[in-house]
Amino acid sequence: MEKIISFMRENPFIWYYVALMLISLIIGIVSMRKAKAKKDGFLDLHPDAARLILNQKGFISSTIISVHEVNNEAVQENIAVMGKLQTKESQYFSEKMTHGLLLKPGVNKLLVSYENTRPGIMHKSVTTYSDPEYVEIECKANTRYRLNFNTDTHQFGVEVAE
Repeated sequence: MEKIISFMRENPFIWYYVALMLISLIIGIVSMRKAKAKKDGFLDLHPDAARLILNQKGFISSTIISVHEVNNEAVQENIAVMGKLQTKESQYFSEKMTHGLLLKPGVNKLLVSYENTRPGIMHKSVTTYSDPEYVEIECKANTRYRLNFNTDTHQFGVEVAE
């Protein structure tokens, strides 16, 4: 215990590190609560909302599906909510290890794009992009869907998720 106290006295800058960790922890907790409140608010307005899971994978190569528009309304990234997607037509959600959008039931028109990054031989990494394209989804109430990209046909597909 005396060694720890003497270390703290000899290195006063360690307190800056401790303060930075506490501030970042507080900001993380506040942003998670705000995101949960926005998700709950959207579910209060639309209790029969469908969930669209964005098929994102990653370990050695990473796959990202980005949603740019929902029903011709641009999806904005709000910095105050740590980059969570939000519009009047949809709401970003995350549960456990899945991320996606809450959508109103009915026909939804999404503007989506695909990005895949893998390790390269000549370069450090190789990234493949797809142009944004419109995908129409018929959403039923309280149903989970998964949006994925077929690399062979270069088309987006939607399937009912379990």
